[in-house]
This record gives sequence, structure tokens and C-alpha cells, in this order.
Amino acid sequence: MAAWKEYVASQAGDAAELRDLMQVLSGAEGIADVARQLNEALGRLARLERRLPDARSLEVLDEVSALFGHLEGRLPVAVKTFVSAAARGGASLELFDAEVREWLIDNGALENFRAVPGRPQEVRHG
Repeated sequence: MAAWKEYVASQAGDAAELRDLMQVLSGAEGIADVARQLNEALGRLARLERRLPDARSLEVLDEVSALFGHLEGRLPVAVKTFVSAAARGGASLELFDAEVREWLIDNGALENFRAVPGRPQEVRHG
């Protein structure tokens, strides 16, 4: 079971981060459908992860990998970094550059974000 869980993690990536991305980008044009499908597949994978793998488990894992690859292809690194930080408790304004702003506008996701005062969690003190 431990080996199966490790294999799933290596193939599917960080499920928690993916779920956060999906939640934040749920209304983005061109991504909302992939986000919904990926979220559903991650839920199925989480259930299958608790059992010994079978053919269905491998199919779901392949589906998650394909959807994740599609999502990765649609999300520039700067956008993923910004959205991940925002989903974890706050992104600094430095991460909200022109590329991120333009992508959010082009994909109908700009209104999914708001600015609030305070130190983002990504900023380490000391």
C-alpha cells in the first residue's frame, strides 16, 4: 500500500495544491471544465488510493495525469505561482505582474481575486 501511495503521489503531484488551484480558478474560461474534471478525478483517485491498485485505479491515475498535463499547459508558471500562493493564504503584489494580470483577464478569472492588507504567508520573517 505504501508503494502504491508513493506511486500515486509521484504521478498525480500535490493533490492539495491542485485542489486549491481548481477552487480558485473554477470560473476561468477554458479551465473551468478541466478544473472540474480534474477535481472529480482526484476525488476518485483519493478513494482508490486506499485500496490495492487494480485496472480501474490505473485508468483513473492516467486520467488525472492527462488532465494535470492539460492544466499545466494552460497555466504559465507565473500564473500557477501566483494562484498557488493566493490559495495558500496570500500572494505578494510582486507576484501579480503584467503576465499574470493579462492571463487572468483573458481567462475571465480576474474577479476571483482581491487585494487585502497584510503580509502574505509566502513572506518569511527574519
